[in-house]
Amino acid sequence: MKKNNEDFIVTAGHCPSNFPSLFYVSSFQDEHLIGPMNSRFIGSYDMGFIKKTNTNIMLRPVIRQFDTISLRFLQFLIVGSSEITNCGIHICKAGQRTGISCGFVSAINSISYFYDRVLIRTIVVANMPINDSDSGGSMFRYNGLNGQSNLADAVGIFIGGIPGIQAVGMPINIAFEFGYSLVTTYY
Repeated sequence: MKKNNEDFIVTAGHCPSNFPSLFYVSSFQDEHLIGPMNSRFIGSYDMGFIKKTNTNIMLRPVIRQFDTISLRFLQFLIVGSSEITNCGIHICKAGQRTGISCGFVSAINSISYFYDRVLIRTIVVANMPINDSDSGGSMFRYNGLNGQSNLADAVGIFIGGIPGIQAVGMPINIAFEFGYSLVTTYY
């Protein structure tokens, strides 16, 4: 995402144990600093923004995740965003532990209680496998523009749920309300 011409990664606001906290990207050889989560909204929302301060790394609008079913990495180019307005819509999420999982939206604009916080605003609930450590993962819809299977629209950020059966996410349009804009791949 971008705000004031600066690069950010959007994630769940509850992810850092300390605030502000530094975030790293892991490669096969090393870990590289991305930057601090210098802005987060928790309570009625659960969204945080990691500011890219390391000039030696490049952020790309891509969802890249290991698929536990096909046992390979899948890559989706983010070409837009989608607001969820109906139940029954097919969405997916990329979780660190679960990998890619998909399901159908079962509720929108609902109130959910997580640990010690109540989320009041535009929650998306979908029936799909989840696990601990999936928080902050991308929620998306297949775009299918021109018949391409690797294109996706950003839907939101995964924030919690019931392990194994139900995912809860914060819609991406919440970030737009805070002045962030989505960076997309031009296709």
